[in-house]
Amino acid sequence: MQERRASGAATEHSAGQVDRDSIEYRMAYIDRGGNVADNDPLIDEFRNRIGSIASRTGYSPERIADLTTYGWKDLQDRGIRMRLIEFTREAHEASKTNVDIKYDAVIAMLIRYMEKAGDP
Repeated sequence: MQERRASGAATEHSAGQVDRDSIEYRMAYIDRGGNVADNDPLIDEFRNRIGSIASRTGYSPERIADLTTYGWKDLQDRGIRMRLIEFTREAHEASKTNVDIKYDAVIAMLIRYMEKAGDP
């Protein structure tokens, strides 16, 4: 397995190849519903957003990815359809608050908000 940098992002194997075990690749894979090209812009977007949330919250990138993915899956189970990248973008924006709040609570509030927004 590749070493991880302090940001939690995986190192690249060789010129242009992405670590397919990295958090950002796995999230892009889930979002795309299958294989992801090494140069897919979603990989960088997930890396940047997860890293940004991690730096603000003190949570590890792995924990951020897990909470985000579980929150997204919870919405799917409730019949609310959206892409993982869309949910990640919303979580990223919601976590920008100056209020000292745990990321777990951000995800829970986001799920509740989206669930209510989906009600007639």
